[in-house]
Amino acid sequence: MKTINKDAFITITKEVIRLLEGGYFHPDMFLDGRLSNQFYQIYSKSGETLFGLDRFAGHGLYYVEKRKGNDVRDDLEYIYNGSYTYKNPESAEFWGYLDSVNARKLWKWNYKGGDKKERLTYLAGSIIYEEFKRLSSLFFTAKGYEAVMKSPELIFNFSYAVWNGSGFFKYYASKLNEAIKNGVTDPKKLSDLIIDARINGDIYKLPRSGKIMRDYFNSPEFDKIKTATGAIRPVGALSMVLGLTGLLYVYNRLKGKKNS
Repeated sequence: MKTINKDAFITITKEVIRLLEGGYFHPDMFLDGRLSNQFYQIYSKSGETLFGLDRFAGHGLYYVEKRKGNDVRDDLEYIYNGSYTYKNPESAEFWGYLDSVNARKLWKWNYKGGDKKERLTYLAGSIIYEEFKRLSSLFFTAKGYEAVMKSPELIFNFSYAVWNGSGFFKYYASKLNEAIKNGVTDPKKLSDLIIDARINGDIYKLPRSGKIMRDYFNSPEFDKIKTATGAIRPVGALSMVLGLTGLLYVYNRLKGKKNS
């Protein structure tokens, strides 16, 4: 199974982050008062987190070695004493930047990086991209993967499934594979099927994100993203490309953000 175009995937995944993920959190926030203890139950199992990337729960996305800490607070010692080796340059830059600016002690809850937000969002998308490729190779049939590559809606949905976890990804992929095996080929019907599985499924049910996706896919904003990513289609076997229009749109969009 061939890989997909990274820039097109990240363009869509940045929208996943914007709509469905939040800013910065660190367990130390409960120690120094940046976050009230009334929220402790919500965050009790969360490690250092930005854009939904959790340095504890998502350990295997960033590090070569197995996790050594038994819980969120116990593992902080190993994170900060150099016990772990970064798996890829994107993880090293993403978490390394947070360490270099002492985000652990200085950033407020839900802070999104200020003038580094765009770069950090890109790095987060890059980390998700690698896991998306891995899970795709495990759980999609060739026809299932090809269908996803033709649909910005399905790419969005399965990009977010990486955050949800491999069990969710596998479940939604099996639904897609089964539908295609039964003769469903229309991209909209396939997208609607996975949205329905999110909202109404008997297991692996995530109705909030499903409803947000459903509304977003019918919006003018998503039409712009589809233009930005060009015609998402197989190239050679199973990859996608950015068209010239998409490249120009992405360039102007990023330029606008930098100047705002």
